[in-house]
Amino acid sequence: MNERLFNRLINKDMSMEIMKYDRKEFDIEYANAKHSGKIPFAEIFENNPICKEYLYDDFCKSEPKPNSRLYMRKYFTDEEVQKGLKEANDRIPIIENYNNSVPIAATSMFPTAFESKLSDIEREFRSLDYEGTLDKKYFLPFILETKIVKTLVLLIKYIFFIFAAKKKS
Repeated sequence: MNERLFNRLINKDMSMEIMKYDRKEFDIEYANAKHSGKIPFAEIFENNPICKEYLYDDFCKSEPKPNSRLYMRKYFTDEEVQKGLKEANDRIPIIENYNNSVPIAATSMFPTAFESKLSDIEREFRSLDYEGTLDKKYFLPFILETKIVKTLVLLIKYIFFIFAAKKKS
């Protein structure tokens, strides 16, 4: 796809001032969304650095919203959060059967000290957000709300709609 058409698709206005966010934050958001399978055609961004750069620019133009991960960093590093959540997850009993392992829904398990602290921090974060007193340094755009990702999601839905319509006829 040529650059002019791509710019029109995402409504890129070269004269508009774009807020630049730390590239590391974008990369984390991208990796999380990609890992969860929420970015359609992710291989396009992986194989074409220019396309990923367009996504980053679109990310920077998107409206920032409260981001609890950034707020958690006030108390823990990303590694500490991952380690704490892994330890909590490892406590969940697993039933082994011949097909696969299935976690048990254990309502009687008490949260770890780490989980309790995370829960308190999350409540504090939500309260500050609700009151409108959350510092703007804890705001970040959501990659899934960029025009590019929304357009790709819409394209996937359209393709499935076409296939479903053809299958019915």
